[in-house]
Amino acid sequence: MNKKISFYSIMPMLEDEVGHVFQYNLSIDQAVSQIGWNFIGYVPRSTQVKDLPPNWRKNLPHDYWKKEKTLKTKLSIFFKNIPVYVKIFKKASKKNSIIFLEHFSLFHLLAILIASSLYRHNIELWLLYRYLPNKKKIGLFRSLFRWYNFFLGKNKVKLLTDSELLANEFIHIFQKKINVIPIPHAAMSTQKAHEKNNSLYLWWPGGSIRKEKGINEIRKIIKELVSSQCALVLANSAKHQFESNSTNIIYIPTELSRNEYEKWMNTSDIILLPYDPTTYSHSTSGIFVEAILAKKMPVVKNGSWLAHELKRFNLNELIIDWEKNNLLNHIRTLFHSRNTQKKLLKMHESYKAYHSLENVSKTLKSLHPF
Repeated sequence: MNKKISFYSIMPMLEDEVGHVFQYNLSIDQAVSQIGWNFIGYVPRSTQVKDLPPNWRKNLPHDYWKKEKTLKTKLSIFFKNIPVYVKIFKKASKKNSIIFLEHFSLFHLLAILIASSLYRHNIELWLLYRYLPNKKKIGLFRSLFRWYNFFLGKNKVKLLTDSELLANEFIHIFQKKINVIPIPHAAMSTQKAHEKNNSLYLWWPGGSIRKEKGINEIRKIIKELVSSQCALVLANSAKHQFESNSTNIIYIPTELSRNEYEKWMNTSDIILLPYDPTTYSHSTSGIFVEAILAKKMPVVKNGSWLAHELKRFNLNELIIDWEKNNLLNHIRTLFHSRNTQKKLLKMHESYKAYHSLENVSKTLKSLHPF
């Protein structure tokens, strides 16, 4: 009976292979296929993904979501989405189907509301929340959820998240159980590491250079590079942020292919993730998960989801004081600690089992057992 279920993944934010959206949905595709369900992906017509899987279709209007939008532009996006979403719901209503979104805006949710009011039979709606909504919009999210329940049926709307911390917050918002699912990431390939000298390689990953990602903390590390046997790997987009001629800084392309991303993950020894705890108090980090899966040592700030995860494995020492004197020496000492490496290995084994495609498949199937 599982083979009769069609799993429609709508990816309005997918622009290219950079970032998490493509890899995440590719992993979901694989996990769903393991169950025996039929995965159909819908992506923007302007998507620049090479070798798009044959069961993924370029049907969606492009959102230009990375650019600031005027209200007029937002409304234009909304009205362009409505007929596309209606067609998807119409097709899905013909047999047992699940419609899944893991990245969306309020305007996508409104388009879904209209589509679900027209075609409601045989459909389950699964929405994955990664962030807490703006407090001013919580009332609107609650209203949308009630309307989805009205049109599709109370048990046909499932709210998902990949964070226990977020799940606890959403229970208060929606007054409903939130399903926590693993973070599906394809296993790291055997990409060879880049050649390097005897230095420890510290990588501040990601092309988005923002204050909440830890610019000030990285600036402090750069000041200590002169007298350190460490190399710091940064994206080219960070060059203008730091005035340094240090030969210990390695700049790499801002947008990495999956292969290059894996090469640099394999090359690096330590992953710097000084994310702002206010912004990242509840939300997960795919890079953090992949660092653990690649047996790399992350260092983070207290109060973040990343710190919460490290505490679960008694790795409090990796939640560091970024104002500490001789910060780099402290990080190096942590890296060479056998006790720390032993605990990291235990965390790796736990993550490897929990975030595996097999466990993702098992979890998704448990949400729709019949």
